[in-house]
Parts: sequence; C-alpha cells; structure tokens
Amino acid sequence: MSFAARHSSYRYLEQFFINKCSGLICIIGMQRLLYEADFVKIPTIVLPLGSRKDQLVLGENSSRPKFEAKRVVYIGRLTPHIDLDVMMKALKICYPHGITMMWVGLKSGDFPILKQHMTLHGLPDEAFIRKGWMPHKEMIECLLSEASAGLATYRSTFRSAAVTSPTKIFDYYSIGLPVIGVKIPTVSEIVEDGKEGMLYEPENAASLAEAILAMFSSESRYEYMQAQALRAADFYSWQNRAKRLLDFADKVVMPIKY
Repeated sequence: MSFAARHSSYRYLEQFFINKCSGLICIIGMQRLLYEADFVKIPTIVLPLGSRKDQLVLGENSSRPKFEAKRVVYIGRLTPHIDLDVMMKALKICYPHGITMMWVGLKSGDFPILKQHMTLHGLPDEAFIRKGWMPHKEMIECLLSEASAGLATYRSTFRSAAVTSPTKIFDYYSIGLPVIGVKIPTVSEIVEDGKEGMLYEPENAASLAEAILAMFSSESRYEYMQAQALRAADFYSWQNRAKRLLDFADKVVMPIKY
C-alpha cells in the first residue's frame, strides 16, 4: 500500500472515530491546533510527555563545575531532522571561547559522518566528543558528569515544528541541564527564552552561537537557568501529568451510574 493510500485510510479512521470519544489528549500544542482547525469538535488538552522526577539532583551538584566545563550535549540519533551543519558552524565560533560539544546516542555509521563534517569545518577531535548509544541510566550518569547544557537543534521542518515532542528536553530538565533550543513551536512551548534556557533562530548558526555564548557569559545566569530547569522537571513530572490527565477526564467523561 502506498504512503498516500495509508495516509488516506488513517485519516478516514481518525475522522470516523475521534469525535465519538469524550476527549482528545495531544502531546504538543501544534497538534491540538491542527486537529481543532481540521475536524475535531470534542474537548482537547495538551499534555506534554513527562520528566522522571525521581532523577532530580537539586543540591547534589554545585553549578560551578558544570558552568566551568562549558560542554553542550545532544542526545539521540543522527537524522535528517537535526541541523548538523548549523551545529558545526556554531561550534566553530564557540570553540575558541572554551566551549565544546558532545553527542550521545550515535550509531556506528554516524561516526564517520560527524568526522567528515568536523574536518570540513576545521574542528579538532577534542572540540566535539562523540559517544555511541547507551542505556538510559548510563546516559543520565554520563550527562551528570560531563554535560553543562542540552541541545535541541532541529531543522524547521513540519515534523519537528508540529508533529513530534522533543522528549530529550525532559531528560535534560530531569538533571538540571539548561536547554539551548531552536525557536520552533514544539520547543518554545516548553522552553522559555532566558528562563529554562536560550532559544535561537532556525537554521542560523550565528544565532545558535550567540545563545550558547550568552548562557556561559555569566555564572549567575547559568545557575538561575539550572534551577529553572529543575523546576520545570517537577512541573512536567509524570506524576503531575497523571494528575492533569485525571482532572481532564473528570471534566469530560460522564460519571458511570450503577
């Protein structure tokens, strides 16, 4: 079956069944807007995916070592939706200021691709640390010991801006990593510029470099963003998400009568 045929069948099923439900839960705001603008008439709510509240480390780590390390990390696979060229250009600007990058979650075939881009931009090996996939617990331990801030460097595609939830941001929050993210709806609705992190203009390496340099220009600013990231982890915890989901269900589902 072709993609068009599958899409048409899926869309038909959506239109047939969704409005027969009592409510609709969306994980991003753009998803809700698109559904409501199209055909959905039932109550809707946006409930972003959650952060693991049990990972909070407030008070266990001073902000100073992380601030002084000045290492920004991206976690996840290398896909066409990641703006790798912008990352490299921004790193070329930031590296002379003592800032490095790290990527955690690469597949074996991704390493030569990153190396090729680094060579193209004249970056030495120590400027961009590359690590393969690792279990979640091991990844969190790696970020705790080696990372200063988390990257959400997506291209401004429909998929990135309106369809997928940037779950890596919740991992960053869970351990108090401020976020440096692209200014698209899926990111900006959970990262406030200057609060939990810094936002940059899409496909703009100079803007990304400016955001990174601004975050590490002041230890007090970094410490503030670190604290806000931990507060965001509490707000977006799975426990709080469950409470909001139950509140929504109470409002839209008719009580069962026996």
